[in-house]
Formats: sequence, C-alpha cells, structure tokens
Amino acid sequence: MRDEAGRVIRSVHVWSDALRIAGIADFVEERDGTMIPLEHKNGRMGKWINDQVQLCAQALCLEERTGQRIGRGEIFYWGSRRRETIDLTDDLRQRTVATIEQAFTLLEAGALPPPIDHAAKCRDCSLEPICLPRETLQLLSEESRQP
Repeated sequence: MRDEAGRVIRSVHVWSDALRIAGIADFVEERDGTMIPLEHKNGRMGKWINDQVQLCAQALCLEERTGQRIGRGEIFYWGSRRRETIDLTDDLRQRTVATIEQAFTLLEAGALPPPIDHAAKCRDCSLEPICLPRETLQLLSEESRQP
C-alpha cells in the first residue's frame, strides 16, 4: 500500500472480526487497483503450506476490512531470493479457516498440540526460540520413560 505521498507502507496491521484473528502483514502492494499481500520469509519455500495459510489469513483480513476480493498474494523467500505467487484458491481459503478454527478449539480446550519433529521445518521458523520443539520433544520422551 502507498500512503497519500506515494510511499510504500510496511507492517500493515490486519484483523478479522469474523475469524477472530489479527496480525501484521509485512507489505501490502497495490497493482492496478488490486491489493496483493506480500510476506518475507528467511528460508526457502518448503513442502509445507504454513506460509501460504498465513498469507491467506492476511488476505481474508484485508478482504473483510475493504470489501475487495484478493485473488493472489506473494511470498519472498530470502534463502532462494525468489518471489513466489500464491493463488488464494477456495481450497486454500477453506484450509486457512479450518486451521484457525482448530487453533481456537485447542485454545478453548486448554490444550497445546505436541511439537512437530521436523528439524528442517523448525530451522527457519521465527517462533523456534519460543516453541523450543527439540527441547519439548526431549522432555516428553523422558517423561514417557519414567515409571
């Protein structure tokens, strides 16, 4: 997005009352009157779709705020120096909403999902220092061996 002076706006606060989510989009570009959310990621594009789900959630928030349908977004991966175009298909939108609903179900139950055991996936994740998946898996393993 550009402000009234034509500058690019970064760290765009987005939210959805309907989905009960909020976040910050790295960038929102406007091309030919169409908004395109753009995320920057440290690593390379992986085989998981969590980045696409995050981007889609940002688009859903923007759609709710503006009333404008967003058909695609982009993710720039610093590891490969590539910008990937992500089509915001009905399937991706459904998966994003289901993921959000699953997170609220876990939250309401007071439960946390177990950490994943994918060192490659965790390596480039910004939440890895908070999540501590390897340490948590080690503790769970030690607890299961105790009588």
